[in-house]
Amino acid sequence: MDKKPNEVLVSMKNVEDYVLEIITMLNQGAEEVEIKGVGRDIGKAVDVYNMILDKLGNGIKLDSVSIGSESRDKKRLSFILLRVKKVY
Repeated sequence: MDKKPNEVLVSMKNVEDYVLEIITMLNQGAEEVEIKGVGRDIGKAVDVYNMILDKLGNGIKLDSVSIGSESRDKKRLSFILLRVKKVY
């Protein structure tokens, strides 16, 4: 599975590590960031978004939420994709 330039795939790191990564991306000029959680990491992706919202407040907005499923190793896994945009 290919990762997009402004996509953060949530898996084994701490929530705080993902938050720092996303804030760094936004500070380096990214206009939007996609936070993706697959399978058991869906809840962690939502936690990452909520912590970013706590830290940046009105500096970001939730642009869209997508849910669905994808095939990996002959298994069907659910995912959530949260797209956040920087607000000026």
